[in-house]
Amino acid sequence: VDPHSSSALYSLIRTTVDLCRWEKRQEHFQEMAERIERDAARGALLSTSISLVYLLLYQIPDQVVNLAYEVKARHVEGTADGLVRSLSAEQAAWAIRHPELSNAGVLTVGYLSADFKEHPVSLLFQSIPSLHNRSSFRVVCFSLLTSGEPEIDQTRQRIVDGSEEFVDLSSMSLPEAVAEVARRRISIMVEMGGYTQKSRPELVAV
Repeated sequence: VDPHSSSALYSLIRTTVDLCRWEKRQEHFQEMAERIERDAARGALLSTSISLVYLLLYQIPDQVVNLAYEVKARHVEGTADGLVRSLSAEQAAWAIRHPELSNAGVLTVGYLSADFKEHPVSLLFQSIPSLHNRSSFRVVCFSLLTSGEPEIDQTRQRIVDGSEEFVDLSSMSLPEAVAEVARRRISIMVEMGGYTQKSRPELVAV
């Protein structure tokens, strides 16, 4: 393994934390903080195996954690700007975050997640779609569940049954996914993954 590889270092530290191996904890966290600052300055941080969620568990300075999240946020914003430019005029109009009512005075609420399956997020969420007042809200769930994972289980099925639409975005490119979301004229979009693995925050940054 290349001793200068940031991905190797980040993966090693994550593994030692998972295994509760604390012998070199302070040394590892100091080295990680220095490496994050270096990778961010070089514009290489997001091409490594860094896990932004795990950073919240590590004993590294807050300013380093904030730096990593700022790098990710700038990347998301830049990608979103490019996506908006690629949309048609009609799609772009609905990609701007203005709550709009349909002709029936109903708000369309979208939920975006890669965890619509047997997962803690969905176990808490599964009843929410069916609890919306249908005279005021229409529910559309957008799934980022990666192909190859179980497609149907009881939790996922409850979410499907409680929604007006359940849209699979997992195999779509970002421009295709943005167009699908824009086509449904979402009034309020709830992004449920943050900067976790498999999330696509670019879809709500446009």
